[in-house]
Amino acid sequence: MFSNGTDTDDIFTIDTETGEISLNVDVDDDQLGLYQCEVIVRDPSGREDSALITIDLINVDDPTATESDTNQTNEDTTLTVNAANGVLSNDSDVDDTLTLASFKVADDDTTYSFGDTAVIDAWVSSL
Repeated sequence: MFSNGTDTDDIFTIDTETGEISLNVDVDDDQLGLYQCEVIVRDPSGREDSALITIDLINVDDPTATESDTNQTNEDTTLTVNAANGVLSNDSDVDDTLTLASFKVADDDTTYSFGDTAVIDAWVSSL
């Protein structure tokens, strides 16, 4: 039992030989926060000492899940793709709101900022 009153038998394991503290489960948001425990060590002659250990479980930035996008248009016709209904519509991030920062056209060394127009006058395999 940790000092915040939370039963951590299912969350943590303390190796009695090495003192290593391990997580047993994937932590949910409601389990984030500070945990304190008093660890008592005892030598073979029965002498013991204790120490208070604080563990701070914090949220991590989960990776963004991105998917490739495909668009097409007829020759001499403008293709307009915006972030909300195009480039980002099939991408997600559980921790953050996604925004489009830049894009590149295949076989072109130019990096375009969001809102820029890229004029493509030849076959391009990917953006």
